[in-house]
Amino acid sequence: MTHFRHTLRWRIQLWHGLLLATVVAGCCYAMWKADSAQRLQNARSELRAQVITVVRSMPPPRPPGSGPPPDARTGTRTERMTARLNGYSEAITEADSSKQLYYVVWHERDQTISKSQYTPEGIQCPEVDRDSDAGTMERTTSEAIEAFFITPTLDCFLVGRSLQPLREADRTTAIRLAAIGAAVIVCGLLVGWWITGQALRPIGEIAETARHIAQGDLSDRIPEHKGGSEIDQLSGVLNETFDKLESAFEQQQQFTADAAHELRTPISVILTQAQTALNREREPAFYQEVLGACVNAARRLQRLSENLLQLSAFDNKSSASAPRERCDLAAIIEVAADQLQPLAAKRRIAICNEAAETIVQADRDAIEQVAVNLLANAVQYSDDDQSVTIRCGRDADEVAYLTVLDRGAGIAEAELPHLFDRFYRAEYSRDRHRGGAGLGLAICQQIADNHGATLEVESQVGEGSQFTLRFARDKSA
Repeated sequence: MTHFRHTLRWRIQLWHGLLLATVVAGCCYAMWKADSAQRLQNARSELRAQVITVVRSMPPPRPPGSGPPPDARTGTRTERMTARLNGYSEAITEADSSKQLYYVVWHERDQTISKSQYTPEGIQCPEVDRDSDAGTMERTTSEAIEAFFITPTLDCFLVGRSLQPLREADRTTAIRLAAIGAAVIVCGLLVGWWITGQALRPIGEIAETARHIAQGDLSDRIPEHKGGSEIDQLSGVLNETFDKLESAFEQQQQFTADAAHELRTPISVILTQAQTALNREREPAFYQEVLGACVNAARRLQRLSENLLQLSAFDNKSSASAPRERCDLAAIIEVAADQLQPLAAKRRIAICNEAAETIVQADRDAIEQVAVNLLANAVQYSDDDQSVTIRCGRDADEVAYLTVLDRGAGIAEAELPHLFDRFYRAEYSRDRHRGGAGLGLAICQQIADNHGATLEVESQVGEGSQFTLRFARDKSA
């Protein structure tokens, strides 16, 4: 339960519930207050209407000096007041018919002439300044609201109403609004829980997929929903990341397998030759032959180890930030041609140097390695008595380039996309048994990437191949 309370869904639901409860409670309270105020206002209006009705039914007071009314010219003071009260009887009866109202009539504000059955005990006539204007007025006590009218002759007619029915109505309204509010909150929480679950479901899928990938299933992917939401975009980015991770892992596995395979061959040669020499006594010439084979295998092992270390350095980005300097591609080509001249001379292959002065900003040693590798491949896969051309310059767009052209067996079009993969060797190199470990072009490609350059190849079977290192414009000097 503790873990559940810390989940994102629970937190969202908690804040959503608090916000919803606050809003619903505020709305219900405002509605209750408005309804209560309206009910109280209606009661006050009703009381004032009752008072006005009675006042209008009262006989107008007689002017001073006109004498007593015909039916009250004789008799006591009480009889005269009773005669005046008879003018109120119809209105009083109507006011008392609802049994929710009560009334009291005072003569000269000190003598109770009449009152209803439901009049509270001990009710007092309102105290009003004798000099104040006559008219309908109100007063409110803890138990009732009352409206009264005082005549110019100081007779007072009061209509009141108990607050208990109003309070009961307020209580009923509060219960109804509370029930409605609770229902709204419950429905809102259920809907919010469902919406939150739908919104966060992709996160659960992401976590489940990541768990499967962590357990070794690199092919698993997050189901993508084409909704365009932020989580959908995150799912797409993560799937792309998982694709790259799977590809990198597969490449690493392939790299490890190929490296083990390439390392096994020279090691096997060394072990086999050494075991053969140790079986029994041999002639000195035989030992020399065995040692020569071991030296060749060790050299191959050394080259392979150096290439693997260099590729590892590229993968660790340790060589991507090598210092750049102004260097002439023509001078680099000349150095590469001098290094490969002995190998070419053995097979009577002519190296045609057509380099023109071309200044670039680059790592001199790395570019020299590219030139040597490309030129070595051209010499290695060319037929005897052929020629290899190496040139450099700038094209029509002033982009610097370095090109190596041979007239060897060429490369099949289907193999061109894989030519720069690590340990990949084209069919023609395997057939001729001239291929190395398949790392030279991969190293050249990595150096080109580090310089922001491109390494391109054009080849036709039986006509030869052309490799071109093309520098980016902003890398040119």
